[in-house]
Parts: sequence; structure tokens; C-alpha cells
Amino acid sequence: MSTSPIPSVIELVQAGVKFKVGDKNSSLLDVTFKHGVMTIPPRFVWEDTEYLNRSLISFEQCDPSKDFKITSYAKLFDDLIKTSQDVDFLKDKGILGLYLSAEDAASIFKRLYRDASVGAFLYSDLYREVNAYCRQPCNRWRAMLKRDYFSNPWAITSLMVAFLILVFTFSQTLYSVLSYYKSPS
Repeated sequence: MSTSPIPSVIELVQAGVKFKVGDKNSSLLDVTFKHGVMTIPPRFVWEDTEYLNRSLISFEQCDPSKDFKITSYAKLFDDLIKTSQDVDFLKDKGILGLYLSAEDAASIFKRLYRDASVGAFLYSDLYREVNAYCRQPCNRWRAMLKRDYFSNPWAITSLMVAFLILVFTFSQTLYSVLSYYKSPS
């Protein structure tokens, strides 16, 4: 696979990517990224998730005629989930349903892709789009502005008051300078 990995969920959120739960009737593999929104169908994680997925990945690895869909999916989640914070975020969005702790779920996703390789990576276009989106600094700045300055009404109000004070200070300075040069003496 020649595609560079994508950042984790928390890093993507800091870069301005939004996460949306996909259609529950669609395939688990229908992960999309459009206009800064990653849509992931919901899935549940329980104790047997690792064994089931590892068996499917082993089957794909043994049969070269298979198209590495499950292995690609495991690689995607291996890149997306690095810590329990990533799992908690996806759980809060309704993308992951957990029947175990966030730490256990994170360790399951980290182990899924171990010792596997992907021939034809299913999500190579998605990876390119996400990485291109994350490389644009304006997306990260916009996300930081929303998170830090527009997160609640008081923050918005204080920002507007600070802007007004700056405008009034500038106008007072301008009028003082103009009155100095226009004085009759």
C-alpha cells in the first residue's frame, strides 16, 4: 500500500474533520469522506469482534483472489483508533456501540491489522482526500477558531466586545491625530 496513513480520530477532529454516523442498513465497508465529513456506518464491538475479524482477514490473506475488503477496513480502523479517546469520540457520535471498555476496544482495533498486508487497498481514494484536507491550514485554523472562540455564547460575546474595544481605540487614536493636524495653531 503506497498511501500514507491518515491521522487518528482526535487529530482529524482538530484538523476540522466532522464525523457522522452512516446508514445502519448499509455495509460496514461504506466509509465515505466528502467536504470535510467522514461518514462511517455504525458497528458494535464486543469480546468476539477481534476473533471474527482476524478470521476473515486470515481468509483474505490466504486466498489471493479475494479483494482485501476486511483487511482494508481493519487498516482504516487501525489508523483511526490510536487511544481510548478516539473510541469514546466515535461512541459519542453513535458510530461505535461498545459491549466492553473503551480501552479494550482500542486495543482490539490496534491488534486487528497486525501481521497483515493489503494488496488492493479499498480506501486509497479516501486516504488521499483526508490527507489533502488535513494539509490545508485553513481547515485546521477554522476548527481551532470554532473550538476555542465560538464554542459557547460567552466566548462569542467576549470576542465581539474585544473587537469593538479595538475599533473604538483605533478610531479614538485616528481622531486625536486628525485633530492635532487640523488645529488652527
